[in-house]
Amino acid sequence: MTAPPLTSRLVAGALALAFAAGAQADGGIDKKRREPVDVAPLIAAGMRYEAPRLGTPFGYAQDGGIVVARRADTGALVWTRRVYPVAHDPSMEGDKQDVFIKSLTLATDGKHLVIVNERGQRFEMRLDGGDVSVMR
Repeated sequence: MTAPPLTSRLVAGALALAFAAGAQADGGIDKKRREPVDVAPLIAAGMRYEAPRLGTPFGYAQDGGIVVARRADTGALVWTRRVYPVAHDPSMEGDKQDVFIKSLTLATDGKHLVIVNERGQRFEMRLDGGDVSVMR
């Protein structure tokens, strides 16, 4: 029995490597969603600001993009705000479309939260009312 031509062996080897790396038979790449980072809460002016992964427990129809303010001393919920909308394409898997907050920091003026999401978009939220603006 003779070995297949070199070209056939190279193509077969390349396909095997591609499938091992996550390629799908239809030519697409299987993009497994990485676990979102846990965002450390930020305490300022007697409040604890959090970025929960899930928005649904707070009455939002989206996960990600939510900031929660609690009293730092008691943990009592004061308010929740949606920082940005997350639009979902119904033909795609929902959890792969979520966009989570990856950092919360206090602005240098001490009056705003600076919020950065997984896409690198930056937002500024007033601590005294939760008004949100997009940072440029």
